[in-house]
Amino acid sequence: MKQKIFTEEFANSLIYDIEDNLPKYKSGDFGNLKDVENEWSVECSGELLDKMLPYAVSGASNEFPAAAALYEEYQHLTPVEASYKPFWHHLSHVELLPYMIKRWPDIQKPERTNDENVRYIKDHWFNPSIVRNQLEGLYWMVRRSVIKGENGLNDYTLSKFLFSRTKLGNRGLAASKLFSYENAVHGILRFYMENESTLLTPHFEEKTDYCIQLLNQTGAVVELSLWTSQDFYDFLYAHREQINRIIDRKVQKRLDEEMAQGQLKLNIE
Repeated sequence: MKQKIFTEEFANSLIYDIEDNLPKYKSGDFGNLKDVENEWSVECSGELLDKMLPYAVSGASNEFPAAAALYEEYQHLTPVEASYKPFWHHLSHVELLPYMIKRWPDIQKPERTNDENVRYIKDHWFNPSIVRNQLEGLYWMVRRSVIKGENGLNDYTLSKFLFSRTKLGNRGLAASKLFSYENAVHGILRFYMENESTLLTPHFEEKTDYCIQLLNQTGAVVELSLWTSQDFYDFLYAHREQINRIIDRKVQKRLDEEMAQGQLKLNIE
């Protein structure tokens, strides 16, 4: 069957009419929207909600199966199609609205104010970041990390790892400019996976942040879009001694303060 999408006019209006539509979000029903729909050239199975709904609860272990199902349904989209907002708005307000309501149930709490609910909906239905917007984020994190085999089968090893920690997803690698490069995602995630329990432990968060900083600094003088995934891996491996010296932020802050105080005392003397 053909995928339906909203007209651009209606898709844009949803962003501005959130407060007026709050009862519809609360009930999980936007009613008959046929007058504001168009038929797209993309095929869909009509079975996606059944595959995703069981995983519409918080937790990384639930995010990956939902994301994989969403990606497999639309893995053949072109980059232009996969970035088309009326498509994503249709999914989040029609086919997958029950998933969204179950995944983000605070919208139905009676004690919440309208302002709180509007912010909540903006954050999960209309977040401008493709990795922070719920459905787009699920899709793109898999699309960037999956390894497509010559036999047509998808290898989700890196994708599962990406979803295993919030820090790796929309607050880490996926939130950086490097996420635009598939080779970067593959090389960096493989480096993280192979060194998670050794080089990157303890202080995984600080060390992976430092890895991104190193690559961003290099990107100022080198065209990273030309690198292979192995290039990214080899770069981080070559800097493993520097990465290993990174410590907890709170400890580092205390050491910096002590050093500053010691320097001040020397200057006074």
